[in-house]
Order: sequence, then C-alpha cells, then structure tokens
Amino acid sequence: MDVESRIELYQNLYTQEIERRDRIHARLNFPFAILLALSGLVAYIVQNIPVFSSGLAVVFWELFAIAMIAILISFVFLCLYLFKYSDCLVASPEEMDDYYVELEKHHGESNELVDKAFAQYRLDTFKEAGTKTGKSNDQRSENIYRANISIARESPDNSLFIQFSRHAWC
Repeated sequence: MDVESRIELYQNLYTQEIERRDRIHARLNFPFAILLALSGLVAYIVQNIPVFSSGLAVVFWELFAIAMIAILISFVFLCLYLFKYSDCLVASPEEMDDYYVELEKHHGESNELVDKAFAQYRLDTFKEAGTKTGKSNDQRSENIYRANISIARESPDNSLFIQFSRHAWC
C-alpha cells in the first residue's frame, strides 16, 4: 500500500473516531438524567424525613446509605468519562502549511524530498490522532456502560428506599 493510500485510510479512520466520539457524547444524556432525577428524589426524601421508631430508623438510614453509595458509584464513572480522557487532534491547516514551508526551507529546491517528508508527516499525524482518539473512545464508552450498569443495579435499591420512605409517611 502506498503512502497516499495509507494517509487516506488513516484519515478516514480518524474521521470515524471523531464521529464515534460525538455519538458516545450523545449517550451521556441518559445516565445524567437518571442520576439527576434520583439525586433530586433522594434530596426531597431527606428534607422530609418522617419520624421513625428506632428499628425503622435503622432500616431507613441503611437504605439511604445504599442508595447514596450506588448514586456515587455512577457519578464516579461519569466523572471519569468527563475528565480523564483527552483526544489528539490533527494539526490545523495553518500549522500544516507552516510545516510545509519549513520543509521547503530545510530541503531547498528538492520538491521530491519535501513532498515525501510532508506525506510522512500527514501519515504520522493521522495515525497518532486516530489511535489516541480511538483508545479514548473505548474508555469513554466503557465508563458510560459501567455508569448505566451501576444505575440499573441501584434501581431496586432506590425503589426500595423510596417505597419505604413513602410508606413511612402514611
């Protein structure tokens, strides 16, 4: 495979990874909405804590602790998604043009050497950016998956906590 074909391949792979990153970002809405709703509901219940007998108070606080731990676990995965990863972006056209001019100054009148070095630069740039962005996307996707699984696991706990709180008021 010649260099230009490889550049085109890596450029397409890089573009696909950028589009994949955007689709992964769109998947973030569901866990955030669920966590906000659960957090708001738990905050409302805590603000309106009913008076319990000593045995029911222990059960209430145990269920509250389980619900909060589950929410915090999901929140940790979402924070990892947001703050842990960075993408490697391709140089801007202006930066590429500056590099090309620099190559021309370095190699003089040898257009063949300039073109070969610039092609290698483009190849390396797209290969590095596509690889790093792909790895970041894999980790982001895994953290959203873990957050969704954590939310699914906490749903029965939160449902039990909410039902217990609701019946305690009646």
